[in-house]
Amino acid sequence: MKFIRAFIAEIYFAKGDLNAAVEQCQRTIELDPNWYYAHQYLGLFCLKQGRNADALAEAAKSVELSKRQSNPLGVLGYTYAQTGKRSEAAAILEELKEAYGRRQATGQSIAIVYVGLGDRAILNEMAAQMDEFALNRKK
Repeated sequence: MKFIRAFIAEIYFAKGDLNAAVEQCQRTIELDPNWYYAHQYLGLFCLKQGRNADALAEAAKSVELSKRQSNPLGVLGYTYAQTGKRSEAAAILEELKEAYGRRQATGQSIAIVYVGLGDRAILNEMAAQMDEFALNRKK
């Protein structure tokens, strides 16, 4: 049931109904308070609503519950960046880069922090590298 509620929350968000998206996440958390995914998305929805303190708390809770998995870390870094906490975002970015070197983080997690920081040059460079990688795999 929690997966369906999470999906419904994402659909409400896509429609622009942030209040309904938040409500679905909160119901999901009632069903399973330890599911990091619901906290991660609740944090993003709160951020969009301008509820920065709630956004940071939910993103941090997601990281804690996931035992510092890369996607929740990326969302926390993004949230830090979007709330003006650039040094905290940079620290998360470095942690993710180190984990990526050990194959314990995804490029997507790194990219989301760069999106939060507004660094389009690095994002374009990452995309070009992935395009080149994909083209070389086809050969």
